[in-house]
Amino acid sequence: MTNTKESSIETPKSSSNVETVMFNNNGGDLTNYSSTPITIYKLNGRNYIQWSQSFMFHVHSKEKEDYLTGHITKPDEKDVGYRIWKRDNSQVMSWLVNSMEPHIGENFLLYETAVEIWEAAKDTYSHKDNTPELVTIEGFLHDL
Repeated sequence: MTNTKESSIETPKSSSNVETVMFNNNGGDLTNYSSTPITIYKLNGRNYIQWSQSFMFHVHSKEKEDYLTGHITKPDEKDVGYRIWKRDNSQVMSWLVNSMEPHIGENFLLYETAVEIWEAAKDTYSHKDNTPELVTIEGFLHDL
């Protein structure tokens, strides 16, 4: 039988905030990891509205939406909150890329921030100017 004792510690979220993180008896973080899927929608180039809304529900539930809105910006690397920002930004970037079809997600692997990926996905797939259709056609033509 597994011992499920939990303890909590406080870690700096940024230079002015504190975040409480729960750990199990093996030191694993219980607050950021679960078996709940990020979204049932994988961005496929034709379902931006469903994907973006569903993705934002997940991000709101984890209180990380500021990484997509730009309200939290990259601090200086010497700032006391940089490591926390880098960890959280990387987590949101991972959620983004992993909630996309592989052929779409691979296009976002070199971005540096979650907000850059979020905005680029919006610009590319929100159907404002038929860009998704152009990307599909270009891919088809490339394969010929």
